Amino acid sequence: MRLSTETFDLITIQYGLTVRSRRTLLPFLDPSRIAVLEVAHRLSLDGLSTKEISEELNRLGFKPRTVEKFYPKLVWAMLKKYRLRIARMGNYHIENITEKVIFSSKTLTEL
Repeated sequence: MRLSTETFDLITIQYGLTVRSRRTLLPFLDPSRIAVLEVAHRLSLDGLSTKEISEELNRLGFKPRTVEKFYPKLVWAMLKKYRLRIARMGNYHIENITEKVIFSSKTLTEL
């Protein structure tokens, strides 16, 4: 019978991170919907009015989900919600970071 004893060190590192965010889980958007939003937002940034944007979206062949074509009021509401969504995406900050290192010594005995 052989008796063997080995000693080794065990190091455990634990991290904690607290993030404060006003962002909630955002529902998945259909890729075709994202394309319409991005085009409309880009046109808005280029200085076009909601009337001009609605005409351009209709000319490009984009279709809204609930009506037959884009109207200025629909474009206005769509852009307002899209801008709020963009603002929510970057609205967080790291509040607390903790790090804990645990050292322990273990003995392993083999019979």
